[in-house]
Amino acid sequence: MKCKQVKRLINDYLEARLLAPERAGMETHLGACDSCRGTLRATQVAIQTLGELPPQQVSEDFWMKLECRLPDKSPMCNRIATGLVDWLAWPPHRLAAAGVGIAVASALLFIGSHGQRENVEIGLTHYQPSAAYVMQCVEQHAAYAGDQTMPELAVPDSLVRDGKSRD
Repeated sequence: MKCKQVKRLINDYLEARLLAPERAGMETHLGACDSCRGTLRATQVAIQTLGELPPQQVSEDFWMKLECRLPDKSPMCNRIATGLVDWLAWPPHRLAAAGVGIAVASALLFIGSHGQRENVEIGLTHYQPSAAYVMQCVEQHAAYAGDQTMPELAVPDSLVRDGKSRD
């Protein structure tokens, strides 16, 4: 057994909660390692000192909060834990179900808004543009098509060689 394991198991060792093989490994290591023996003694002194302190009165609220922090939570915790803390404490399968629900809701919103956009676009296809706008479009098309004498617009420089365009 290594020092890191011994230090992690010292409380279990002192409370006799180790299985026989772990206890034997712990005792072998403690017999050979001065550092871990010192940690064991310091832990024993701390436990003894804390045991000699007079009991303190604490509020009922303190005990309920403490119970909620323990690995085996009491039913009292269900009434205390709320909001974000409760949500983060959900088991993974509940979080996954919530994620799927959010994804479905997002997809429905996207599909709904997409359908609305299509209706708007269909409405715009029936819009009659003004005569001035149509004339401007025709003039621009003519300039790009080469009907006007604007070679820089009609044919890009990369295609012009010696004043002639490639065909």
